Amino acid sequence: MRNILTILVLILSPVLVAFGEKSAINANDLSKKNGIFYYDKFSQEAYTGEVVSWYENGEPEFKGYLIRGMKNGLWEYFHENGLLSKKGKYKYSKRVGLWTYFHENGSVSQKGNFKNDLVTGVWETFDSNKTFSIKTTYKESEFDFLQELFNSNGSLRQRGNFKNGQMDGLREYFDMDGSLEMTIHYKHGKRDGLMEIYNVDREVRSRYCFQDDKKVDMSLCM
Repeated sequence: MRNILTILVLILSPVLVAFGEKSAINANDLSKKNGIFYYDKFSQEAYTGEVVSWYENGEPEFKGYLIRGMKNGLWEYFHENGLLSKKGKYKYSKRVGLWTYFHENGSVSQKGNFKNDLVTGVWETFDSNKTFSIKTTYKESEFDFLQELFNSNGSLRQRGNFKNGQMDGLREYFDMDGSLEMTIHYKHGKRDGLMEIYNVDREVRSRYCFQDDKKVDMSLCM
């Protein structure tokens, strides 16, 4: 009797596995309506399961998982050379948590967090040749942030704020050794206010006054 049960288990195992697993479906075979993926354009049933897409050269374009037609969990996207272009998690088709982006050579190009599909906190951006990097600290929105640019040796190159996506307030410029070279005041993305240029001893060498990105008489900045 025990031998018979063993034989039945071996025979039925492939069937049970096939029943329990669902192979990934090509995303091009699905229909997308209002951001929801369906089995086809005539179906009212949203798709749940793994999806993949392929480039014409046979390399994967992206892969991930859908729940009731919405992106959920880890998704990975690829360059045409087969290397990762970005990866991160979705929750009901909105990006959440850490996302990492990659250059075509495989090095990290950008990384940071999303909250409810909006950038938040500190983001880091890297040049593919590692000649510079950018640190962006977001405030109340993706258009208001502090931006810091760094040289390849890690020294600070520039620092300043953005408001509504434009440079705003004091912006500082540094040399390769981290010494202050120049300060400029901005308003709505234009030079507006005092500009000061420093010598190697960090003393002010010259001053200029700007309004609406045009140089004006110094008395207007005093």
